[in-house]
Amino acid sequence: MTVNIPETGINIKDLILEPQVRTNEGAFEPRVEITTQDWEKIIRSTEEFKDFKADPNNNWKLFITMAAHVATIDPKKAEILKNSVNWSPVFQAIKKFEQADKFLTTPVLPREMGYFRIFAPELARTYTPEPNYKNWLMHQYTSRPDRAHMEIFQRVAETQVAFPHLLDNYFSESDIAGQIEGANRLEDLFRRTRDPSVLVRCAEAMVNLRIVAPDEFSDFKLPPSDFWEEARQVLNHYRQNPANLSSFLNLTSLLTILAAEQMEISEDSGLKLILSGKGKDSIPDEQLPERRKF
Repeated sequence: MTVNIPETGINIKDLILEPQVRTNEGAFEPRVEITTQDWEKIIRSTEEFKDFKADPNNNWKLFITMAAHVATIDPKKAEILKNSVNWSPVFQAIKKFEQADKFLTTPVLPREMGYFRIFAPELARTYTPEPNYKNWLMHQYTSRPDRAHMEIFQRVAETQVAFPHLLDNYFSESDIAGQIEGANRLEDLFRRTRDPSVLVRCAEAMVNLRIVAPDEFSDFKLPPSDFWEEARQVLNHYRQNPANLSSFLNLTSLLTILAAEQMEISEDSGLKLILSGKGKDSIPDEQLPERRKF
């Protein structure tokens, strides 16, 4: 989806709904709303991909992706998944992605490295890319004419998780305005079509906004309360079919990030969230680095 920016520019404030419309009322509570039965299915299915030898090209990616979602929703549950993992194939595969990126127009490593950092930051920070890789990666994005495209916004968000602060202040005000407008359009499109995939895209757009432009996300506020109810309906839709477990887990992870009171991304600790209400995260405040809180 391409967002066209008028040549006259856009005032971000004109695209942001009034605070009384977008509130945290009815926000998603992962610790309460994900049931014991849900967790049993999630952990069991994720564990199935831990055998990298069975399918080394895909299993490690599926495992890291699902494990990162688990770590986002509940870090304590993710610790269960770290038992008996052979990390050598993961490091080897990541190095292959780094080498392959040099021949691709859209880098692959940041997404997988981001998942790795969220799930196992203590190991991810031991991985050092080649000296010129980060400079090459930065050039790949800064030289693109389609920087306002929502897909590029997502790629930059992935890179910010993989390599925190590498692309700080990458987007201009009009770029950010385009992302906000795009999120609003997707929200409206979902209400017209009731297509679950559209709501997921809307949630992704807002999470990307929070990662790359935290100040503007703070002004944007959280989705209206009916968004949360609509998201719950989509989760229930995914919950009914075992084949949709990965979609269920992905959307739950996105909603957890959106509902968090604070978010911190760093090389040392990966992704840290402070939640509110009955589902409040048990991570003490003093464990969060004294850095910019999003």
